[in-house]
Amino acid sequence: MTKIFGWNSFAVLLSCLLDIIYEFIPYIFIIKILATLPDGMLNLSVHEMMQAAEQAGKTSWGNDFVLDMAVAPFWETADPNYDLIHIHWVEALFDWKEVTLADIDRLVNRLQQLRQQGKKIVISRHNSIPHRRAEHDALLYHKSFEFADAVFHMEQFSYDEYQEWYGQHDWAKSQQHFFAPLMIYTQLPNTISKAVARQQLQIAPEKTVFMVLGSIRNGAERQLLETIASKLNQPSELLYVAQWPFYGQRLGVKQWRQWQLQRQYPQHHFEAARPIPDEQMQVYLNAADVLISPRMDSLNSGLISLGFSFGLTVLGPATGNMQNVLAQSGNPSYDPQNLKTLDESLQQAKKLAKIGKGEENLIFAQREWSWQRVGTLHVAAYKEIV
Repeated sequence: MTKIFGWNSFAVLLSCLLDIIYEFIPYIFIIKILATLPDGMLNLSVHEMMQAAEQAGKTSWGNDFVLDMAVAPFWETADPNYDLIHIHWVEALFDWKEVTLADIDRLVNRLQQLRQQGKKIVISRHNSIPHRRAEHDALLYHKSFEFADAVFHMEQFSYDEYQEWYGQHDWAKSQQHFFAPLMIYTQLPNTISKAVARQQLQIAPEKTVFMVLGSIRNGAERQLLETIASKLNQPSELLYVAQWPFYGQRLGVKQWRQWQLQRQYPQHHFEAARPIPDEQMQVYLNAADVLISPRMDSLNSGLISLGFSFGLTVLGPATGNMQNVLAQSGNPSYDPQNLKTLDESLQQAKKLAKIGKGEENLIFAQREWSWQRVGTLHVAAYKEIV
């Protein structure tokens, strides 16, 4: 008998069939994700990160990939129609307000309910604990991670710290871990030149400008900036603090400290804290040569990616994920535990700015932190988790 259908023919047919199945999987499998980001949130970078994930998901899966950004569905819908809940900041689920033990119990009950409904829970580790360091914040994070199927980290330091803090628990042993780095800012206006920006801020062209943006969160950060002001003592050096804290205190004591600093360091500038609209950010950034991150006890700092996105040299602390990013990209850092290291790092930042380090940082960010790369990393993780 003639053999008309051998193994090779079967293998070819099976391969063709699998190709057809894989081609049409995006159209028969819907993946729906809720990213718990509140409306009007100031952290534009994370919104861009989720938009990048949505774009990458639709490129891969077509219209059967849905990613919504909101907090309300997490609490309000008995059975949210999502496959995966991606929590960025747990404290945002409580509108950034300090939580009580009753709030934590409520969250635990909700996470239990979501897990019972088959939802996957993912948490991004933006902070080790909330910046405010309130009484129950450490417990809030601990209880949240107990229910996580997966955790996103920006750098290896975060993963190592997580394992040190939580790795001994049984619930942590089965969790998946993924890495997605900082992301370049693409939606902030960037249309004016350095000359125009300096003209608007009344900064002389010959100055080397060390810019500080963002809220100053605590006494240690204030002390850091006062120390920097004392060390930048050359006529050509300018420390520009765009949001010095405690503006608007009725008693005036804290404005007095701002006034005192301005008198003590007249060559520098301490601007009273106020919200800076997105369209005005470019004025401060394009006027600068070096952007300083004062986040001495944080896990991450969005100021680093902000500085890279505007082609600036960045000086930040040698701690948390920040030390990895600064070292990998060749930017200077200081030791938060030894501010004597500031002398060398400030002068190093000044030299690097003069030889084009900022332009190198922009190229680095466009390559390592692009929309396409960060979005694709998220979508690949989502597919694996679901």
